[in-house]
Amino acid sequence: MVATVEKENLERLVDELPAFPQSVQLVLNMTSDANCDPRELVRVVEHDPVLTGRVLKVVNSAYFGLSTQISSVKHAVVYIGLNTIKHLALSIAAVGSLPKANNDGVSTDSFLLDSLAVGAVARILASRCGFTVRQSDDFFVAGLVHNIGELVLSLNHPDLVRSVKQRAQTESRPMFDVEKEIFAVTHFEVSSMVAHKWQMPEDIVHALRYYRKSPPEVTRTPMMDCLLAAKILVRSLDPMAPEMRFPTGLSQRLGFRLDQLLMERQHFETAIEKVKVFMEVA
Repeated sequence: MVATVEKENLERLVDELPAFPQSVQLVLNMTSDANCDPRELVRVVEHDPVLTGRVLKVVNSAYFGLSTQISSVKHAVVYIGLNTIKHLALSIAAVGSLPKANNDGVSTDSFLLDSLAVGAVARILASRCGFTVRQSDDFFVAGLVHNIGELVLSLNHPDLVRSVKQRAQTESRPMFDVEKEIFAVTHFEVSSMVAHKWQMPEDIVHALRYYRKSPPEVTRTPMMDCLLAAKILVRSLDPMAPEMRFPTGLSQRLGFRLDQLLMERQHFETAIEKVKVFMEVA
């Protein structure tokens, strides 16, 4: 059975997702300017008491592990910087915009935890690739929204998504191959559309679409490879999950042995535990 999702219908599904709060959009716009005035940023965030409370909750959590209690947005900017405040606002808004229920029997909390886990591990891998803390934050955001396309499809076509999963398991095929046959689109493409709607950086939009499988004409980026490696590493932490193998060449492109990272289970689990604070501010 093929039920092609027309482009117009797909765009409608994405458009129906909640937009980011105006304060978050302002933060993203302001921090895209290298000459952003920190005082103006503080003013924008503090005018949104909900965002302020959520930012301070995360800043004062084990995620940052600061030795000093942060009591204001101004204080937070001094300790963690403008760019980190931007990524916090972006992450908090993305978590808050996720649908709270679906018809496919998928636990939203489980979905969010998996997304946060992939983001946390992708951030670690980015650091090992030599990216700065500021750059690595983008990898976390990419991991956070890497699978949102599947949730969008599950919300709107639960029966077809169940059919996709059943066929993929029965035929031992990747889920995205079956999606192409049933939906004529993959959830990776939908995730990319959502990231574009939310005005995320173009490298994130691009990575979400191609991290799992990229055609020959698309050059692999470190973000694509870190996302894919993070997905496999997170899957390996769950003894009940189907096995995923590291594709040939992935370790070489990243510059370190991914199979050896499997021995650092506790390090990854600690990082994942810290990002759970984002579930508390959803």
